[in-house]
Amino acid sequence: MVAMIMVSATTSSTRLLPIVGPRPLVPTGLAVAAAGLTCLTWIEVGSSYAGAVLPGIMVLGLGFGMIMARSSWESC
Repeated sequence: MVAMIMVSATTSSTRLLPIVGPRPLVPTGLAVAAAGLTCLTWIEVGSSYAGAVLPGIMVLGLGFGMIMARSSWESC
């Protein structure tokens, strides 16, 4: 998750913010994070980490990174 946050925050702040501005990133990041949490609800007792937990955590980190890129943009 931390690696996805780092990748998403740096990519969002360098490529997306100059094009679309900071406002659309928060709702989009929240929607992506909600999709990651939805993926985590499908975990069952016999589920493997790589097959059930890891994809949801990676999507969650992607969404969190988009939100953090916007908050760091506002502090400038």
